[in-house]
Amino acid sequence: MWADADASLGVRRGGDAGCSGFVKLAVDICQQCAYSTVIQTFKSKPLADLWSTGSSAKIDQKMHRRILIRLDRLNVAASPAEMNVPGFKFHALRGFAPVRYSVHVNGPWCLTFEFRNGDAWRVDFEQYH
Repeated sequence: MWADADASLGVRRGGDAGCSGFVKLAVDICQQCAYSTVIQTFKSKPLADLWSTGSSAKIDQKMHRRILIRLDRLNVAASPAEMNVPGFKFHALRGFAPVRYSVHVNGPWCLTFEFRNGDAWRVDFEQYH
């Protein structure tokens, strides 16, 4: 049973190779992600705490998972357009220089950020309406 699943994923067990090209590629990508940080600064200390520790007493715990999903995506985005995924309601905010972008979290709550030189700056969790 597991051999069939492993074969369908391109994984080989045993042998001198140790892992298939597919698994090696996945590991290489993960290592690159670990060393390439896109989120540079946070405007909100509770949001920075949530990102670095996985919890924050000042942000409703019911929103932690949704926020972390969006921050994970932002941390690997090469451009703001990569945040334009279903459910995020991505859009640029008007009247800001430099341009700030927003992704929806829950109700009136959004993550807002600036994006320049391939990095996210001044990431905030706010109700901007």
